Amino acid sequence: MKRYLVLLTFLIFSLTLPFVLEAKPIYDLDVPITVSFEKEVYNSEEEINALIKIKNNEDQPISGVILNIELIEGVGPKESTLKGNLLRSFCSQEKVYLRQFGEKQFNIKLSPLPKGEYFFRATLFSSNYYRIANSWNSFKVEGEENEYLKEVKIVQDSLKIEGGLESTYNWGIQEPGKGFTVTGLIENRGVEKKINLLLKIKGWHYCQDQIFYQTEKEIDLAAGDSTPFSFDLTTPQRPTAYAIEIEVAKDNQTISKGYARIISQGISGRIVNVSLNNYKFKKGEEVKIEAWLVGAASGDRDVEGQLRVYLTDEKDNVFYDQTKNIFLPKEETIDDNFSFKAQRNLENFTLWAVLKDAKGNELSSLKEDYKIENFEKVIPKTKIITAILVILAILAVIIIAIWKLHLYLKKKQ
Repeated sequence: MKRYLVLLTFLIFSLTLPFVLEAKPIYDLDVPITVSFEKEVYNSEEEINALIKIKNNEDQPISGVILNIELIEGVGPKESTLKGNLLRSFCSQEKVYLRQFGEKQFNIKLSPLPKGEYFFRATLFSSNYYRIANSWNSFKVEGEENEYLKEVKIVQDSLKIEGGLESTYNWGIQEPGKGFTVTGLIENRGVEKKINLLLKIKGWHYCQDQIFYQTEKEIDLAAGDSTPFSFDLTTPQRPTAYAIEIEVAKDNQTISKGYARIISQGISGRIVNVSLNNYKFKKGEEVKIEAWLVGAASGDRDVEGQLRVYLTDEKDNVFYDQTKNIFLPKEETIDDNFSFKAQRNLENFTLWAVLKDAKGNELSSLKEDYKIENFEKVIPKTKIITAILVILAILAVIIIAIWKLHLYLKKKQ
């Protein structure tokens, strides 16, 4: 019996040994994502179900990533999403957390679609919107043509930035405060209708909630007709890249989207991601931090500044704080590393990073919550107590039964 206890103790100890790992940069992570459907062909009256699986093949946690879903009509996986007919696009409201070698899955339901061929793309972005991984899958919809199911579409190939210092296809560079124009074509594939075209200028990525400018215009569209549109806009004052999102909605649901990008020229920089080698640490373990940064969005200048990385506990007390001078060459990315020994057991802490230019102006920031509940299924204390009481009750019943059996056998003797 003692031999088995020793072996069990050894196994438990082996499984709980602390990992001493490097924190890999986000672009080097092995985090595959897959998309699958219940079947390859649907009827035009059917609801469509997609299953998305994300697996972390790394021995470090993936914190606060964002899942972006896109439904594209008539474009294959080898072609650019921006050239397809983007019918649906949405980002996860809650961030996704994956522990070491962990896996998560999501079920996505799509309302019935008109006859045609469709591609479904799932993309995983870091918390500061760097693409980690993506996956495509396709399905067909068959059945009778239904004009009322056919919707308006923004012809993505038609979107252009005009009037900037530099412009190619649907992106451009312009000086802060100067004007530019977004032009495009909208097509009505269904019945005659009046639509609202909504334009938003967002932060660096279209999944961001922050909106710097918003406008809309009403357009009359005859059945089967198409018409050009344009928006005269002003380049935001803060130098960086901005996503321009144009959409048509019906019954509070987006039915077509188009994307463009404008870069406000000047000194800028961005924290792409900051990774940790674990989400909890024991006293004495080494905490390793990997930061990945990019320079000016306009790619025309070097940027000097400082990167501050610090960690706070649940009471917002800072327990690690370090600042480094940073040089960001134009059109390049850089990595930087930080490390320290944990002075106590670390759980439920927050990682912060702030990038500033040489004059002290903030260029970019990042916040990551490393809470145990984000990575592990935490059982409420009440449930734990209930479970213990149930186990004790079962043990009591077993002991009483054994005792009664013992007394019975003693009487028989």
